[in-house]
Amino acid sequence: MPFTTSPRLGYRVVLAFPFAAALLIAAGCNSSKPPQGEVTGKVTYKNAPFTEGQVNFIQPDKGIGAIATIDSTGKYTFPTTLDVGAYVIYISPPQASDEDGPKVGVTAKKTGNSIPKKYRDAATTVLKYTVTDGKQEFPIELKD
Repeated sequence: MPFTTSPRLGYRVVLAFPFAAALLIAAGCNSSKPPQGEVTGKVTYKNAPFTEGQVNFIQPDKGIGAIATIDSTGKYTFPTTLDVGAYVIYISPPQASDEDGPKVGVTAKKTGNSIPKKYRDAATTVLKYTVTDGKQEFPIELKD
């Protein structure tokens, strides 16, 4: 006896296919994005807002990182989300600039010299933070 299908079965398969495809696509979309953290905070030094420079978060083992500019109130906000995980943090002084823009490799003397040396390099900093999923605040207090 030859293999035959009823018209009713054909309609069920046609109707079920888009639903199954949508489920597979939705499952694939959700699993591809790793957890991310939105990090903000305030930098202080000698009980006052530290108002210039940049906060650098790096993951040396992964070779990734992000930079946030410190504003005039000492606050920083990373412009993008960060991968969840452990970070080493260091503070870089602002770049010196003139009317032509920043001078590469030249730091502003005022703030560059006021950052305690141990915080200026990823190899010597004592600052560490573990980014978790979602919004979070990490205040940074610089000490001599």
